[in-house]
Amino acid sequence: MVERYTIGRKYNERQLVHVSLENPTAEDIQAIEEGLEAAAAAATIDGRIAPAVAWATKVLRERNLPEDHNALMYNNAQWQRKNARRAPEWYAIQILQAAHFLRLFAQRNDCVMTAQYAMDITELATEAKFILGVVVRNASDGGKAAKHSEKRQEQQLQHAEVRQKAVAIWSKRPSYSCRRVAEAINPMRIEAIRKIIADLKPHS
Repeated sequence: MVERYTIGRKYNERQLVHVSLENPTAEDIQAIEEGLEAAAAAATIDGRIAPAVAWATKVLRERNLPEDHNALMYNNAQWQRKNARRAPEWYAIQILQAAHFLRLFAQRNDCVMTAQYAMDITELATEAKFILGVVVRNASDGGKAAKHSEKRQEQQLQHAEVRQKAVAIWSKRPSYSCRRVAEAINPMRIEAIRKIIADLKPHS
């Protein structure tokens, strides 16, 4: 007997199949073969980054924006200042760009750069989920609460940027201490930054 069902949500949903191996039929055997093929596809680079790429593509299509990360508008300084680390479309473009370079370096068998861009995609997707969640919650506030939320959001945006820089430094210098990374980011705020990035330090 073959039972097909879906798990997850819009951008991470997976189609699963439960097959009873008791007296398997031709349909059971076919379902197993299809499952093995799907598992092999999911294990590829494109399969692993598919949810992030799907989200990024949908964001751009909903806003009628170019899906080419090299489009001139995305290199415009004013567009960057307005959207960087704030707007869904900025995260979408960064994810698609990282995915492009990940595939490129994977084809060249450059493991170091492939791993770097894979990490970039993970960081961008995680940060986007956090930042955009903050924006949505703040939109429901009003009066003094709204002003407080704006300050809190700005602080969270700054923290997210600091954490992104820390991850980039540690990806190249995993032996660095929190203090040394904090100093590299901003020597005038070492202690404050050290507390923000403490949980990101790679395990030795």
